[in-house]
Amino acid sequence: MAKCPGCGKKVNFLTNYCDACIREHRAANAARAEEQRAFDAARDACIREQRAADAARAEEARRRADEAQAVAFRTTLEALRAQVAGGRRLFLYESLYLPVDSVVLAETTAPSFDIGELRELGLAGWEVVGVVPRTAGVALENKDSGAFGSVSYGGGVGGNVVGVHLLMRKEMRADSEDFTVELAAFVTQHGITATP
Repeated sequence: MAKCPGCGKKVNFLTNYCDACIREHRAANAARAEEQRAFDAARDACIREQRAADAARAEEARRRADEAQAVAFRTTLEALRAQVAGGRRLFLYESLYLPVDSVVLAETTAPSFDIGELRELGLAGWEVVGVVPRTAGVALENKDSGAFGSVSYGGGVGGNVVGVHLLMRKEMRADSEDFTVELAAFVTQHGITATP
């Protein structure tokens, strides 16, 4: 008869360990599994706490950044308002792109030269103070009608105006009823946080 390698007792046929050693082994495995579950639960709790702490720190950082941005925004508006009240002229600048109805290589670049938006801006107090044309370059060709029918390109590029960038300006006046609203929108849109 075979002996149990764990305790040396005799074992039954076709088994290696005695019943007591098998129970002890199963109990030890169950204890290890329970320890592992407890460790995993503690680790998961630690991770949850860390994530919650990280989220709280991130939220606090966002809150502080928002608060600092609000203070900078108010400071900027107050400084600009004081400058205008003190007699300094204040201008807002924007750019507006308008396509031009040019024909480039037999294709029209825009259906028309529409200045509807420009009219509206003019009525709102904006004026055009500069124009920068936008051109499309087309290589100049010299075709040879000789024996080989070759094409050679000229020494330049033709420039067709396909649009214009308009530099727009509006003077802000302290007596304007929408001074604060318009200035606040402009400062917000362009991220202006400091004044000269």
